[in-house]
Amino acid sequence: MATEIVHVLAAGIWIGGIPFFLVALAMTKSGEARRLIASKFSRNAMWAVGALIIAGLLMMTRHTSDLNALYETNYGMLLTTKIMLLFGLLCFAAANLSTARKLWRVSSTPIRRLLRFAEVEVGLGLVTLFCAAALASASLPTDGGAERTSLSEITARFAPRWPSFHSPAYAELSAAHAASSVAEPGTPSLPSAADIAWAEMNHHLAGVLVILMGAFALLEHHWRTAPMVRHWPLLFLLLGGILVVRADETAWPLGPIGFFESLRDPQIVQHKVITVLIATFAIFEWQVRRSRFKSDWPAFVFPITTGAAAAFLLTHYGHTEGKDEVLIAISHTPIALLGVVSASARWLEIRLSDTFAGRIGGYVWPVAFMLSGFLLLLYREQ
Repeated sequence: MATEIVHVLAAGIWIGGIPFFLVALAMTKSGEARRLIASKFSRNAMWAVGALIIAGLLMMTRHTSDLNALYETNYGMLLTTKIMLLFGLLCFAAANLSTARKLWRVSSTPIRRLLRFAEVEVGLGLVTLFCAAALASASLPTDGGAERTSLSEITARFAPRWPSFHSPAYAELSAAHAASSVAEPGTPSLPSAADIAWAEMNHHLAGVLVILMGAFALLEHHWRTAPMVRHWPLLFLLLGGILVVRADETAWPLGPIGFFESLRDPQIVQHKVITVLIATFAIFEWQVRRSRFKSDWPAFVFPITTGAAAAFLLTHYGHTEGKDEVLIAISHTPIALLGVVSASARWLEIRLSDTFAGRIGGYVWPVAFMLSGFLLLLYREQ
């Protein structure tokens, strides 16, 4: 209990303190005052990071019986993801610490990059806390309450295979056969071959669209000579429409479960939330690319919705603690992490557009999109 309290307090001091750090710096123009603020916050943050890591390691050794649990269980997958997000946070923190030290030596040191990196830290911290909340609800590997997969099963599941674009007729799906006797939402059932083909088709089709979006965005960023490629966000709108129809074959509009009744199933709810985020992203970013807005705030819809969708995806599976969900989570987690990378890079591109970091960010997020698409093409249900 003491370890967990230290862990939470350290996270609050570090991540929770960053917004106030930004406000404090924005409210003062004195170089000497800024130097003092940056120095004090850096010192507090370093102590907090040290306590956070030590407490986290102590909890990990207590809650995980062996290192294999880090990829064989849902708890381990979430913990591994949290560690990777922490690594990203530490990279930005290290860059800001370097700026803070320069500021201490020379009070006139520019702090614009420090402010923008700190903003990204806030976003990464929120995703990390979201992941930590899901971690708290997962069964501990030491309790034996969750099924464990194995390295051989993981290797077999992720052996390379050509993507399939064959979609069975809806009449072949289990949902169609269950139309006369509607089961309770969330009731587990073994998927048929048609169900598996349907789900894989959804992911593979999404992979093609995401790769195209990344490629067109990269072309627009690098050359800016083909006005047609600026309409690439409309592909996201198409993807959202496909998900509305095909993501949940057991529920409205195709399945026997009604719209409101389906909202009792957390996975269906998350699908619908992600679809809304995708549509919001598409509409706003399309108008941004066409320069339809007079203000700057609509450009931030991209990184915010992408980061939110990535956070939902990180916690989308694991409700049944079954090994199949662990395998699916392993395939989705890299995509979610690439979503976090995309959101962070796009934020820096907007906020530091005239700097090296901003220009690099403009190349990073389209590449992250394409990598996500390739991972979707490799997706398998069995």
